[in-house]
Amino acid sequence: MLILMTIGTPDFTGAPRMAFDIARALVAAGHRLIVVTGRRPVDGRASVIDKLRGIGIEAVEEDGFDRQIPDRGLIRRISELVVRERVQLLLSEVQLDVKIMVFVAQKTKVPLVYHALNHVMFHNRSFMVRALKKYLYGRLLRKRVAKVICCSESVRIQHIREFRIPESRAVTIDNGIDLSRFKPIDQAERDRIRSDFGISNDQLMLLNVGRITHQKGQDLLLRSLIQADLAGRDYRLVLIGARAPDSDEDAEYEQKLHRLADAPELKGKCIFAGWRNDVPSVLHSADAYFHSANWEGLPLAVLEAMAAGLPTVWTDCAGTLSGFAPGVHGYIARTGDQPGFTSLIEELLSLTESQRREMGRAAVELVRTTFDVEILGRRFVEQVQQAATPIGAM
Repeated sequence: MLILMTIGTPDFTGAPRMAFDIARALVAAGHRLIVVTGRRPVDGRASVIDKLRGIGIEAVEEDGFDRQIPDRGLIRRISELVVRERVQLLLSEVQLDVKIMVFVAQKTKVPLVYHALNHVMFHNRSFMVRALKKYLYGRLLRKRVAKVICCSESVRIQHIREFRIPESRAVTIDNGIDLSRFKPIDQAERDRIRSDFGISNDQLMLLNVGRITHQKGQDLLLRSLIQADLAGRDYRLVLIGARAPDSDEDAEYEQKLHRLADAPELKGKCIFAGWRNDVPSVLHSADAYFHSANWEGLPLAVLEAMAAGLPTVWTDCAGTLSGFAPGVHGYIARTGDQPGFTSLIEELLSLTESQRREMGRAAVELVRTTFDVEILGRRFVEQVQQAATPIGAM
């Protein structure tokens, strides 16, 4: 079967990285794939485009995914490609591009599968505009999408309850990670990475990974550390990630984080590291991971931290993980609950090094048995194959 996949934001952060793993699974199952993407990041960050081409998948870069109103020219060009190549199934991997692909599906009559990788939030100061966006999103998905594959059960529930997607057309396949990326590093490499950040071995290296944006909630993490009683523990917090270069909102949020980092309790303790291409090695070099997001689909960053053997504190913005036991695999706080998050930071950092390592080993085992992308990818392929029947015949 020939499948056309779209990835509107072709960096190599969470959703595009998950899309890459799905692409690998589809090819491994014998399907042919064409991927249409937005333009690669202008700041030199890693791009899923290069990863796709590196395994022999055709990737076509296009303008127009990032426009607020669906771009008619982009819809026409993708539709022509679908007809010309006789594509049999459409697969939208990023919320940014589903607004394009519903119209491509309408024009070409080719079934569309939407991979919902996040909780859907609509932002505008006007309540009426937010309500209209919500209405149109649900209506277009109900009319044009053959199946919504959700990255967590909480995302599936949102699509059924808020957007009235029929239960029969919404399924859950948890996000997963490529475990081969998280092989242990040697002590020399660990020491080198910590030294790059100016962190000695007698200091705790705390880590957060994610875009600098309100969604990821780094302000709650910084405010929690300001309030935390850590009994004099010496630590450094490394924040890996950057804001979108064209977002005024994210620029303001970044300034807010820097103001928090200048508080007396945090002065000199926060390292804004930008994006790095060696995140697995950085994770293996850290002592604990904190994730304070306001909303997610299912946070790959938390799964990756667990795969690297780190004890974690994270928010329940995506529900909880299958099989996750608080106090065994890590700790989970209510979203937005600063006192609760602060308390769990204190609890985790009060553990001995041996106790933290034991929690990390339990986390590795949970990810290995439940969130291996090789297994989840095969389940995804099965769902895609079932959706290859045209909507009118369903």
